[in-house]
Amino acid sequence: MVNLGIGWTVLPNVQAEDGPRPLTPSSILSTRNLIVASRKNAAQSPAVLSLLASLKEENNSN
Repeated sequence: MVNLGIGWTVLPNVQAEDGPRPLTPSSILSTRNLIVASRKNAAQSPAVLSLLASLKEENNSN
């Protein structure tokens, strides 16, 4: 439906712009705020810590 112009999707660029029928990006239609919550004394996985660092870096660059 997206390729036909009658649908929309949200995909990572690596998926959307690759393959036999890549999609063409359009303008940004919307933005959203993300909130991260965790337990105060809970152990954090390296993946979570990496995600938090990336989100903070992105937030500080804007």
